[in-house]
Amino acid sequence: MSNELSNKTVTYLLGEISGMLENMQNSLRTEIAETRDSLQSSLRAEIAETRDSLQNSLRAEIAETRDSLQSSLRTEIAETRETLQNSLRAEIAETREALHAEIAETRDSLQSSLRTEIAETREALHTEITETRDSLQSSLRTEIAETRDSLQSQLTQINLTLEQNVVQRLNTIESCYVSTYERYSQGINQLESIQSDILVMKDVIMKHSTQLAKIS
Repeated sequence: MSNELSNKTVTYLLGEISGMLENMQNSLRTEIAETRDSLQSSLRAEIAETRDSLQNSLRAEIAETRDSLQSSLRTEIAETRETLQNSLRAEIAETREALHAEIAETRDSLQSSLRTEIAETREALHTEITETRDSLQSSLRTEIAETRDSLQSQLTQINLTLEQNVVQRLNTIESCYVSTYERYSQGINQLESIQSDILVMKDVIMKHSTQLAKIS
């Protein structure tokens, strides 16, 4: 009997406990769900605020960093450019001076070398011209002397030929000319006689013609 009561009591208690536990579970589930929803909403809001805050902070920091970097880079670039310009100007000036000096040295060296070469060439040409002139003068003197001797020999031969042939021919021509002149003189005399006879005949014919005309 006592055992049955104990069993019922235990069963009852277990039922109560089970109901209480179920109620507690339901309550806990509800509370957990509400807490979860509240936490989710709160976390979402906090995360959104944190994200916006971080974004704004990052944007501001990025903008400041960008501006700082731009300013720093501009300054560094300007300094570097100025340094490079100064360095290049100095290097260009040094190079220009070095080139001027080298050009001057080269010009002086070339002028000296050319003067020496021109002087040597002039002297060599003068010597060669003198030698050529002397050689030509000697050769021309010899050739002129030989030509003169040859011409004198030819003139002598021509004179001999003239004396032997031309003079004889001139004598022959002179004799022929005299004979021809004599014949010409005789022909002139005969021509004058013929012309005189023709004039006499013309006079006779004119008289006869006049007489015949009168008779007619």
